Formats: sequence, C-alpha cells, structure tokens
Amino acid sequence: MDVKNKPKNEKDKLLLLVKFSNSEIYLPASLVPLSTIALILLVYITPYSLLISTPIILSFIGGIIMESISLTYQKDVVKENNEEE
Repeated sequence: MDVKNKPKNEKDKLLLLVKFSNSEIYLPASLVPLSTIALILLVYITPYSLLISTPIILSFIGGIIMESISLTYQKDVVKENNEEE
C-alpha cells in the first residue's frame, strides 16, 4: 500500500492529502494536531480516560477515512462502468 502525505492548499484551506494506491483523501490538516493535543490533555486530566477516549478518537478518524475511500471507490466504479458502455 502506497501512502504519501503532503500538504495541499485548496481555496485558502490547508488540507492533508493522504494517497492510498488509487484513491485520494482530503482531510483538514488541523485534524492531526488537534487530535494529538486532545490526547495529551486527556493524560493530564486522568490517565484512565485514555482507555475510553483513544478508541473513540481513532474510530472517528478511521470512519472519516473509510467513508472517503468508499465514496472514491464508488465514483471510480461508476466511471469504469460508463467507460465500458
């Protein structure tokens, strides 16, 4: 799996381009430091909150990525079907 990260400016918004083989995902670049800061703050509040918060944060970020991959895949399938016809 080819993974490349590079910032991209699009309409004055800094986006993080994550490329998985044949699909591109655009996420707000601020998502990375915000989730890191949230995890750090939760350590200072109580270490036990990490047991609850880490899976929630990771599943939220993973859900965004999987939805983007799914939409890109569906778009590519429709495009391929149109080219075959």
